[in-house]
Amino acid sequence: MEELGFDTHAIARTLADTLVFCFWEVHVDANDVEFVSGSESRYTRKTTTARSNGVQI
Repeated sequence: MEELGFDTHAIARTLADTLVFCFWEVHVDANDVEFVSGSESRYTRKTTTARSNGVQI
């Protein structure tokens, strides 16, 4: 991660803060939580609206 130029200290702090929040505020043991990093897509998807019996949902 350091080779890619990421601020590893900031990432570690954010992950730690999230685990602390889950434990103390939500009362969830988040030891098996997986964090996924990514970025916004460069492409936009066309969205469609589902209809059920002629009613837009």
